Amino acid sequence: MTRPENQSNHDELGPLARLVEALNDLPPSEDEFRKSTEMLLSKVRRGRTRQLEVVPSPLKRYPIAVTGLCAVVTLLGFLGVLSWYGDHSVAFAEVVEKIRTIKSYEYSISNTGPEDRVETFAFVKNERGYKSFNVDTGDFSVADWSLGKQWFLNASERTVVICDGPKYGTQTLQILNAAEGLQKIKDVEIWDEVLEGIPVQCFRFKNPDQSGIKQTWWIDQRTLLPIRIEVNAPDGTRGVSEDFSYSDEIDESIFDVQIPEGYTILDCPPSKDPVVPEIPAEEDLVEGLRALAMVNDSVFPDTLTVSEVNRLWRVPKNLPKEGSKELALRACLFSGQEEESLFQYRGEGVTLGESDTPICWWRLGGWEHRQEGTEDWRVVFGDLNVKTLTKNYLDSINSNVHGK
Repeated sequence: MTRPENQSNHDELGPLARLVEALNDLPPSEDEFRKSTEMLLSKVRRGRTRQLEVVPSPLKRYPIAVTGLCAVVTLLGFLGVLSWYGDHSVAFAEVVEKIRTIKSYEYSISNTGPEDRVETFAFVKNERGYKSFNVDTGDFSVADWSLGKQWFLNASERTVVICDGPKYGTQTLQILNAAEGLQKIKDVEIWDEVLEGIPVQCFRFKNPDQSGIKQTWWIDQRTLLPIRIEVNAPDGTRGVSEDFSYSDEIDESIFDVQIPEGYTILDCPPSKDPVVPEIPAEEDLVEGLRALAMVNDSVFPDTLTVSEVNRLWRVPKNLPKEGSKELALRACLFSGQEEESLFQYRGEGVTLGESDTPICWWRLGGWEHRQEGTEDWRVVFGDLNVKTLTKNYLDSINSNVHGK
């Protein structure tokens, strides 16, 4: 085997010199090289690995060595023992603790609706309040929790509404509340990639309430803080937050609201006492399921979620009687009362009237009775009859219903 002529200056390779020599002595065959290349390209296309940096110029003098290195790198990558940007694997708990240290943050968010209508906002948020600016309309709002005041400026109508509200003093940052909530979700995908030249670890969370909503957080591996957050709903709505900037100080200037000349100050609309909906009962679940089946050609929906309700009621059909949508929404609310591991919906594709097919079930007594050995479950069947059954029956339907 002939080596490259200009291999003598091994000092340029530093600690790679001996590895290069060994790889030059044992080059992969053309077939091995083709397979390793295909594997590497496939892995990169799936976005499950970080981008490779450009090969340093000294290695260009050793083409066979580079070929061998590619094969080794591919193998190590698939074994999960190589980290392109170091060996630090971010745990989401570390992200939460890092967020606890910040006092304020700025970001922009673009919201895309089902009809592809996009709205973009810029936010500054801290423990004292927030300021938001609508990039498209020029409207802005400011909330100062320490004073209990809110300002709403309408640029097109040249008006300002000033409202009094409760004084909170300070509040926990919204991003911290969100991160703490995500810590409880077990359905998480994790992978590495490079975003705009920054090595990041990605966390994709699937909400446990069967809503079908997914959140993806891109975490800067150096700062342990989010640089992009994306929320996707089954109905096509999407929110993308990016351009994050963090500070351990509060910028008080955002609360110095200057009303532009020529704007009219309007009275704040009278506040209404919030309506607390009655907690849905089992009967609400049954009637909601009936309404959902009736609006879907007597077939139960794929999911028991608000987005699925909205989707079904947008389809031009002979809708059920007035108020049926509210019943369907209360059924969704009932399903959300229990922990994910308790309430299960399996009605996809089941026809209304199938008396032997269970479509959903939940443990009697709720989560607090789990330690007391409660074994009874309520099960709703396709004919909307409800029965109390034992854990043995539940185990059998968990493994057999619709092949799930």
